[in-house]
Amino acid sequence: MHSTYSAIPQEGFEYGRFLRPEKYYPSRLVTVASPEAFVDLVSSGLGISILARWAVEPRLFKSELVALGLGENGLQLQWHLVMRDSQANDSPASQCARILVDWASSECPIESV
Repeated sequence: MHSTYSAIPQEGFEYGRFLRPEKYYPSRLVTVASPEAFVDLVSSGLGISILARWAVEPRLFKSELVALGLGENGLQLQWHLVMRDSQANDSPASQCARILVDWASSECPIESV
């Protein structure tokens, strides 16, 4: 079983980058909305999943899971934060955006636009 956020194949994600090029399609696909649920299924021996390392790091530290890199250089995704231009600089949404940008900057290099 392979777990995924969406049962609809999307370009740029696991279908387009790994499964389709190898002509591999799981015999059973389960849509799960929560990373914690993915991790519980995998750690119970019920399948595999493609997740960000940060989402499983506590379980890796406890040796409950094993992580394997995907592709020669890993799987790089470009993330975007979108909010209204009129949002006040001191609003909760702006504060949250700054925290997310700071976190992402410390985890991996990002480009600002």
